[in-house]
This record gives sequence, structure tokens and C-alpha cells, in this order.
Amino acid sequence: MEEQVKPSVTSSPAKFGWEFFALFGIFLAGIFLRFYHLGKESVWLDEVLSYEFARGSIVNMIHQTAADVHPPLYYLILHPFLSLGIREEILRFPSFLFGCLAIPLVYLLGRELYGKSQGLIAAALLAFSPFHIFYSQEARMYPLFLFCVCLSSYLLLLALRRGEWKFWIGYALASALSLYTHYFTIFVLLAQNLYLLIHWYREKRPRELLVRWLGSQLLILLFFAPWLPVLISQYRSGKGEWMLRYFGYPGVKNILQTIQVFGIGPANTKAWIISISYIFLALALLGFFYRGRTQASRPRLFLGLSLFLPFFVVFLASLFKPAFQIKYLIGLYPFYLLLIAGGISFFKWKWVKGLAVGILLLSFAYPLYLHFTVLRGTIWREATQVVVMNYRDGDVVGFNAGYISRIFQYYIDLNFQGRAPETYRFPYLQAGDKEVGKLKAEMEHLALKYRRLWLFQANAWDSDPYGVVVRYLVQNYTFVAQSHGDPELFIFKLRE
Repeated sequence: MEEQVKPSVTSSPAKFGWEFFALFGIFLAGIFLRFYHLGKESVWLDEVLSYEFARGSIVNMIHQTAADVHPPLYYLILHPFLSLGIREEILRFPSFLFGCLAIPLVYLLGRELYGKSQGLIAAALLAFSPFHIFYSQEARMYPLFLFCVCLSSYLLLLALRRGEWKFWIGYALASALSLYTHYFTIFVLLAQNLYLLIHWYREKRPRELLVRWLGSQLLILLFFAPWLPVLISQYRSGKGEWMLRYFGYPGVKNILQTIQVFGIGPANTKAWIISISYIFLALALLGFFYRGRTQASRPRLFLGLSLFLPFFVVFLASLFKPAFQIKYLIGLYPFYLLLIAGGISFFKWKWVKGLAVGILLLSFAYPLYLHFTVLRGTIWREATQVVVMNYRDGDVVGFNAGYISRIFQYYIDLNFQGRAPETYRFPYLQAGDKEVGKLKAEMEHLALKYRRLWLFQANAWDSDPYGVVVRYLVQNYTFVAQSHGDPELFIFKLRE
């Protein structure tokens, strides 16, 4: 019989122990950090895509999603929120909500695997995690993905411990919801099924467990069956080829970046702070490999498979068909934090454990400071207002990367409905100066039609990586003004 670690719940339902108040404090801190400046920054392109997908009818949303590369659940959840208005806070609220709800859920998962203390450590790390806070304030599906993966894992462990069909059905439903959120759930299910196979073998291959296990997988397939043809069509369409063009094949650099982001977060910070990420890694590996007298094999096996198997399958598969992005791996992040909590359990003395947790939480301070003070795209909101308020007949608004015009249009729809400045998308100039001839012909045509150009120059390395557009305009037309940021806003006079 496999070693078991059962939750150490000693207090009655009518009483609240110290762990409840600790979790409540952690939860409140997590809410504050995710709500703080939730609507302060301008939207990103990916957030505009979420807005465009979710704002129409549900039928149209399904059609749009089927032609994209992601499943539809996040957009279906976002859809009713947009009826409350078009503001950044509303657009990002579902991400904020599921980002907050994941904190107590990680505690429950940790308590089921280890006990209360380890659950609280993992919950605290998630609550203060710059990586998780970053995506809890972005209008995309990633916090929902993490939440669904945690819920699926928790219900699976309950199903194995209690053996009741309601938990197996709940596990199947949560797994299907995760599949409807992000396709990388497939790799998590692969790890879960391998764990179930090992668990079934260790338990002397009981027939009842086999029936419930296979039944749960059949339910997942039935729940996801309506969307399965779309998934196959999306895979065959080759739409994911943009990953190869933008990100290429993964290598050691991507692994090191993942260690950094899973540690101190995505902020571009100082080297010595980035190196702290390897303390996180060392503790996670300690939690995976260490086996003490009180350390059961179940948590290490479950978390190790759930973290490492999906990661390396995705990495190796991306060597043939690129699909490796760190944000796609966010569903694995709770397992990393739980292994760290298990690694901290290696230390015998409570003060050493407290010191280890304190060091990890303190390492978040500077990345969080950067997150809350160095805004990512503030210029879009203000720059759109500047352009619209000063736009006059004979002007045109240009974009060096065509797709960024969608952010401009979002703020037109938000604040200036009824006003429609004329716009122009510059051609892709990936060959640099070799394409000046193409740009010259375009500009000659543009100068015949317009007197003044407002140019949004984004740091879009895939459209104009050599800055040909601005360089050519400065050399051949009258430069009027410039506003720094990302994107930069230029004004050029094309003719008198």
C-alpha cells in the first residue's frame, strides 16, 4: 500500500484555527496586490484581441475563436463583463478574479499533498509572486488556466483518497474546463494519467479504481468532444507557424528564462536578483528528490510528474513544431511552488523554515516595485488623446506595424466614438535598407494625399526591425515633434 499523507485538519468546522487567519491574511494581501493599479496601464495588443473576440455575439465569438489558436472558455466568461462598460478594469476583471481565487485553491492542494504549513507557504508564494500578479492584471486566459489546472489536480487527489464518484466527475469537468481554456492542459492530463497508472499499480491494481479512472477519462473526452473537431482543424491549419517566425525553436536560453520567471518574475531586473531564482530551483529540486522519514512519496511523485513531464514534453515537441512560451506554462507554476514548499520542509528547525520563506518573499520586493512603478504601455491612452484632439483635415495616422492600429482603434472606440481619423499601415520592412525603394513609392503616394503624418513607431522587431521608416522620414520630410515611449509618437509634415 502506498504511503499516504492526509490533511492534518484537527479543528472542527465551527472553529477557526491559526491557519485560517494566516490564509485569510495571505488572501487579502493577494487581492490588494492584484487590484492595485488594475486599470492604470494602457491595454496591450493581446488584451485588445480579447476585447475584440468577447464583445460580439456568442455565435460570432465561437466562429472567431475557431479561426484562432485558442479555445473559447475565457472569452465566454469575459463576454458578460463587457456589458458593464469598456474600461481596463472591467476588461481585466476575470483575470483578477481567477488570480485571487487560485490562492486559497493552492493552499487546499498543498494541504492535501503535504499539510497545512506547506499549503500556506505555497499560497503565500503565489499571493506575492510577480509572475502570477503580472498575468492576473492582463486580460488573457492564463490565470483561468492556472485555476482550472489546480482545481483539476485537487479534485483528482480527493477522488483518489475518498473514492467517491462525485469527485471523479468533478475532476473530469474541471479538466474539460481547463481544455476549453488552454490546449496545454493536454500535457497536464498526460502527467496525471501517468501518475494514476503508477498509483493503480502500487495499490495492487484494484478493478474499482481502474473503472473510475477510465470513466473519468471518458467523461473528459465527452465534455470536450464538441470542440475536438475545431482543435484538429486549428492544428492542421498551420496558424501556429507564427511561433516559428516570432520565437523560433527553444534552447537552453529558454530554460534559463523559465527558471527566472518562475522565480522572481518577468521583470527585467539586476543580475544578482535574477540569480535568486536558482534558490527557488534548488528548493524545488530538494522537494522533489529529498525523502525523509516523514516525507511520503505521493507528493513528490505527483508534483514531479505534473511539473517536469509537461515541461519537457512541450520543450522537446517545440524542437519540431515551436509552441514554447513561458506564459503557456503558467498551469505548471503551482506545482513548482508546492515543490518549493516541500523543499523547505527539509529543514528541521522552524526558524530556518521561516527564514527561507522570508528570503523568498523578500526577493519579490524589487520585481514588484518595478511592476508597479515602470508602466508597460501608458503612452497609448494619452497618445491617442493627443492625436484625436489635434487631428485636422489633411492628416493621417500611420503605424510602422500594422496590427498595433488595433490598440489605437480600441481607444477611439472607448473615448472618441464617432471620430474616425484616417489611418495607414506601413508595409513590412524586414529586409532593412534593401526595401527603401518600396517605402519611397509608398511615401510618394501618401504625400500626394496628405499634408501631415502622425506616426506610431512601436518596438515591433518583426515589422520594421531596422527602423527604416523613421530614418527615411527624417531624411526626406520635415520633422515636427516626437514623444518618447513605446510606442514613440512622431509628427512629420509631408507637404505644405
